[in-house]
Amino acid sequence: MKRAALALLIIVSLTGCSSISSGTITAKTVEPPYTWIQYICSGYNSQGICTVQVPIFHNEPEKYRFDIEERDDTGWVYVGYSVFQQYEIGDYYEGGN
Repeated sequence: MKRAALALLIIVSLTGCSSISSGTITAKTVEPPYTWIQYICSGYNSQGICTVQVPIFHNEPEKYRFDIEERDDTGWVYVGYSVFQQYEIGDYYEGGN
């Protein structure tokens, strides 16, 4: 169970980054909110095997994403709702706005 949770954490961490932060917007995406569960061991038997698992619920909010392209590089950036509303597909997004 520990290995599965660690693998999930690594995958989530790696998918949250992009190599570029500015570029022409090629798509606008609203990622819906979701909940995920992490189980933490809180009790072990005499052999060191987890006997009691406690669920921890994580609520992820709605996210706003621009897919962007700059020369030969592609990537994405997450922005706030107001920034998301200000731009259209085809506009140039300068990172940090």
